[in-house]
Amino acid sequence: MGANSTYLKIYGGLVGVAVAAVAGFNLIVDPRHIFRLVDQVGFNHYKPFISRQGASRIKSLELAKDQGYDGVLLGNSRIFWGLNPEAPAFGEHNFYNAGIKSISIYQLKKIFEYAIKHQPIETAIIGLNLNLFDDRRPAIPPNQDFKHSAFNNRPVLISNLSQAFTRSSLLASLWTLSYNRNVKEPLHRYTERGFLNPEYPQPHRTKNFIKVSEKMKNGKYPLTFSYNEDTLAVFKQVLDLAAANQIKLILFIEPGHALAEKWSRLTGNYKVTESWKGDVVALLEESAVEYELWDFTGFNSVTTELIPENEEIELKYFIDPIHYTWETGDLIAARLMGEETPEGFGVRLTPENLDAQLERNLQQSEDYQL
Repeated sequence: MGANSTYLKIYGGLVGVAVAAVAGFNLIVDPRHIFRLVDQVGFNHYKPFISRQGASRIKSLELAKDQGYDGVLLGNSRIFWGLNPEAPAFGEHNFYNAGIKSISIYQLKKIFEYAIKHQPIETAIIGLNLNLFDDRRPAIPPNQDFKHSAFNNRPVLISNLSQAFTRSSLLASLWTLSYNRNVKEPLHRYTERGFLNPEYPQPHRTKNFIKVSEKMKNGKYPLTFSYNEDTLAVFKQVLDLAAANQIKLILFIEPGHALAEKWSRLTGNYKVTESWKGDVVALLEESAVEYELWDFTGFNSVTTELIPENEEIELKYFIDPIHYTWETGDLIAARLMGEETPEGFGVRLTPENLDAQLERNLQQSEDYQL
């Protein structure tokens, strides 16, 4: 009995030491860039693993820093990948890109509140699309990244401490060490202002566009969305939040490639989109504060970019039929800031011109050939 007890104690002690060693190793290497105990070039400075996870935890930590951001860019993956906070048209503005992929209007509101709490926000630019308002998305999605971020009122360090004991973190730490030692010119996934680093290796635009297009044609990529009064009510709260804090709010409906617009017409989902646009315009009209709403959808020289027959030639304006590039984002920024853009790219929507704009898009859709 005594021998067995001693054996178990020794075994338990060894297991405890091993677990503690793994946890300590993961905390120091910090592949998710959460704990930030050590930051050493050639060791763990670059974090390749964060390309495989969402950015909520990281961005919630960055937005809490005393950086004096006077503006914030809000939206889902389209903003995250497409709108550069350092776009030339933004000039002296100190914007932070708080775009997070796969979020809903519920999470956008939380991020906006968080940004206002921690930064002297004077201007907010929000990229709108129907996916953001999709009523099938729960208020808190099964997304561990957002769930364990400060955006969701969670203490990030404590909430993520258990990650240090996992096998996945150990593998991520080993990958981090290998990347820092073996890659000749390692790069950060994100810029200091939360944007996807344009120099970071990205999928080939044309090849990726064609791949996603095929999924859309085969019904393997969602093209149909719905919304309801609940999601519109949350959007109204976002408007009220801006007004209560005297924040200049600029809104724009994000562009997709003409192919996606055409498929939306063919599937009939465009009727939902048109209804949604009308409801958004109506909400803005009812507001005591005048807000700008720009529409970059439709058929113009940007959204009708030709798909090269030679797949090796990269597209300029789109990553896939839904997501636009930072070059397109620069044009959007220019229009929002009052500068000239290609003809037809960016129309300010009002109750007076809404019907005419929708009719114009419908006519252009009928003329556009797949």
